[in-house]
Amino acid sequence: MSERAAQAGVNPEHLNDYLIPLPSIEVQKEIVEELDNYQKVIDGCMQVIDNYKPKNETQVELLQSAAQLINYEGVNPTGLFLQGDAGVGKTHISVGLAKEFMKRGRQVYFATPDSRFDAIRLTDTSVVILDDYNRGYGKGDMYRAVVQHIHENGGRLFVTSNSAYEKVVIQESFVTSQAEIPRYRDRTEGMLKLMLVR
Repeated sequence: MSERAAQAGVNPEHLNDYLIPLPSIEVQKEIVEELDNYQKVIDGCMQVIDNYKPKNETQVELLQSAAQLINYEGVNPTGLFLQGDAGVGKTHISVGLAKEFMKRGRQVYFATPDSRFDAIRLTDTSVVILDDYNRGYGKGDMYRAVVQHIHENGGRLFVTSNSAYEKVVIQESFVTSQAEIPRYRDRTEGMLKLMLVR
């Protein structure tokens, strides 16, 4: 048996001199219960995409496009912009996509209008899901940063909205002058498949 631990100058005899405090049994049981509850939530999310039942052709196309986004192995940035009324399953699919990407080891950022995150933390394999992108989100600052990062570095983007792409992306998120419209339209439309789901 080795006389040393992983650190030079530290041996098992030194470590035996330290007591590591443990929470009481009651606290340990509370921790286990809380972790079990988290696992139940995770297990529930695992069933989300499997339980989505398309009701028409546009919803069938949505499932097919979501599967293509998940299985895409290319290096080009890619994504979906999904427009649809409340109740068509946009958030349902968003959660299912997040779950599936996490199972595949991808770093996933799931944002709602109340969320904030720093696009600097994104990598070329990051997946960003912006759910309900028709309200909030701070005048498009986060969206601009995400699109720019994914456009330049790669990654996946999935956006859901009740409003049309032209309204929320071009008019509200990017454009500070009319001269910028073609550039931003080219950047986002080249990266996103636009879908209207009913």
